Amino acid sequence: LLWLSFCCEVNLVIAMIIHAAAMSPMGHWVVGTLGLLCVICIMLGMIETGCESLQVPQCLTFALCGMCASNMIWFGTNAGFEVLGTKIARWRIVPDSKHQHARTQESAVPQIMAKLAGSWLDICIFMGVWFTSNLSFCEVNPLPSVASFLLMVGCLDFGLSLWHCILHLPCMYKYHKIHHSVRITGPWMNEVEHPVEAMGNTVVKYFAVVLVSNCLPMSTKVAVAYFMFSTWYGVMVHSGYNLPPFDWIGRMPALRIITPKHHQDHHLNGTKNLGAITSLWDRLFQKVLSTAPEADPRHSSRMGKTWKGSLRDISDEQLTDLVQAVRAHGMIVIPNQSWSLEEQETFTQRLGELTATVVGQAPEYFEVHPRIVRLSNFRADGQWKGPSYQGAEVWHQDGDYMKMSQRHILTVLSADKIPRSGGGTGFVDLVAAAAALPPSLRRKAASLNCFSSARRNAEYMKRDFTAEDAERYPDQRMPVLHLHPRDGRELLLMGSELSIFEDQQNQPDVETTQALFQHVLSAQW
Repeated sequence: LLWLSFCCEVNLVIAMIIHAAAMSPMGHWVVGTLGLLCVICIMLGMIETGCESLQVPQCLTFALCGMCASNMIWFGTNAGFEVLGTKIARWRIVPDSKHQHARTQESAVPQIMAKLAGSWLDICIFMGVWFTSNLSFCEVNPLPSVASFLLMVGCLDFGLSLWHCILHLPCMYKYHKIHHSVRITGPWMNEVEHPVEAMGNTVVKYFAVVLVSNCLPMSTKVAVAYFMFSTWYGVMVHSGYNLPPFDWIGRMPALRIITPKHHQDHHLNGTKNLGAITSLWDRLFQKVLSTAPEADPRHSSRMGKTWKGSLRDISDEQLTDLVQAVRAHGMIVIPNQSWSLEEQETFTQRLGELTATVVGQAPEYFEVHPRIVRLSNFRADGQWKGPSYQGAEVWHQDGDYMKMSQRHILTVLSADKIPRSGGGTGFVDLVAAAAALPPSLRRKAASLNCFSSARRNAEYMKRDFTAEDAERYPDQRMPVLHLHPRDGRELLLMGSELSIFEDQQNQPDVETTQALFQHVLSAQW
């Protein structure tokens, strides 16, 4: 009878989902989530009733309920993203290329197989939690149960944030770099991790139940609800989709809640958004990361030199010295400058032919001057562009989609308004990174081409890409390792995080691409 009831309920859920076909994309997601929760609740009821009738020990009943709930919410949420991927594409944080989608699907099977193979270990862990906690199959008392649930979530947030910071220490990062090999997050990616990292995550997750239940005795239903929430949140922040309510939460930074967008930014820039559920502990634990050893001065001293002088009345001879300084140091800082847009244009014209490294139709970039790109999350009239606005928030080389003969350029950046916190711009020395390539990685890099597409860049920036744009900026394939045409120095052509590194048969080489980005984005360069 229980099994028949379960099948009827599943059919009802399926009917609800089919009926929701005419709904909005968000409606699909809500109905699917509610349906999944219904199925899980029915299954848990069946397990409890069946175990009670068979007089199974309570520790094993709890273990079966915990494992079933966690695995079903993990599988159902990931599968939901796969099924509804095209319908919820508007919330995709980074446009999903065919290559990335194929890689995501390839990750699903080994992850599912690993879950099944590790079921015995899950049973052991849940039984261990039972014997060290003060849990019981009692009725749920609303107020104490809510307090216990919130305390466990708070402990989880604190513990995972601290463990995450520890994993980013130089001596521990070797256990975390597997997880950071996932540059663009997506379904099935949340448990791509080293066993040491997984063990730490497990200890934090389950110790929260042990700690809180020994202070506030609780029902097993509260513990199972916590297991479901912690699993669901881990899947969501690694999903690559900033669905509501996360989309709405992102517009209220005062809430300090980590959204999938925040965590995607962390996978691209590992020095920010280290929190697990909230960012409350970020500033406190940043001091932990500050203990990292200083970069090798042989490499770090090349970039960021200060050039003193006024650019308004710079002579031709001084301008030549300035350009040489840029070529020598890669990037220089010229402080205490104050000029109008016209003066900036006049100065830049003295460096050579003007070019704006913007693809697609982006008139808002030229709202203050026809030849100067304005980068800001506010329009010139002071209107906020909203939380979905994306500037150049990925590692990139300006003009990576241009022909090789056109893309050796000097970029002039002039700060107008600087935020009190955040807003930092990072620079990478690709000459030093190329010189320090390990022999094995150098051999692989020498055989690869960097495929850069102006169309893909425009799609990422959510811009229209016209036929004229396509003719002006055709797709480019250029050697990853090449010599600078003016000074002959070897450097890496990394393009951007939207570029694809291909072998001589134009097939993507994911492993070498990840290894190169990991090498290049080291603090040394």
